[in-house]
Amino acid sequence: MTRHLFCNLNRQADLTAIFQKIDRDASGSISVDEARAALRQMDFEDDETEVLVRLHDRNGDGMLQFEEFVQFWKTCGNLQNE
Repeated sequence: MTRHLFCNLNRQADLTAIFQKIDRDASGSISVDEARAALRQMDFEDDETEVLVRLHDRNGDGMLQFEEFVQFWKTCGNLQNE
């Protein structure tokens, strides 16, 4: 995973493809472990990822569904570009 994945964040098809790539078990949601694995490749620390998941997990199930993921991924892109 590289920085170019943050391009075109407003395109639904791009976000869907990224979501599916990170959702390794194809459960329809992204676990903290799956998010960690993806963001480690972009130099995020595990504790940063955990905080970001908690902040965007609106229903409190410890996972990111697609709608939650969209905001999570945009936040990660903004942080990556700082």
